[in-house]
Amino acid sequence: MVGIRYLVIDPDGSVAAGHASTPDEFADVLRAHVGDAPDVERIDVDVDLTMYRCRRAFPPAPANLVAAVVVTAHWGRAPEQYTGTVVFSGGGPNGHEFATLSDDAERYVRGLAAFACRRSGLPGGTPR
Repeated sequence: MVGIRYLVIDPDGSVAAGHASTPDEFADVLRAHVGDAPDVERIDVDVDLTMYRCRRAFPPAPANLVAAVVVTAHWGRAPEQYTGTVVFSGGGPNGHEFATLSDDAERYVRGLAAFACRRSGLPGGTPR
């Protein structure tokens, strides 16, 4: 299927998969879940994994432990506290294009989400 596969991770650890048919549709997904374009920060976690978060979602927005666990698993630490809802997709080849989430990357993020929820007692971590 052509398009952009992605995962939406809420602060409670819940994971929702989605598919956008076009880059414009994916931009609408980011706007709906993360925020308006000037507030959305792209974090290239790895060559095939990108996280989008809202720059302005600082406390009182709830912390997103799953986002921190995914970043820490790659970088050895999370350079800051991630808050609010985040979206994961694939990594674009030049660091700015939208790309689809691979099956391996999806399993990886879902596994880390389940781990984070089990260890912290968050209610999420189950597919929806």
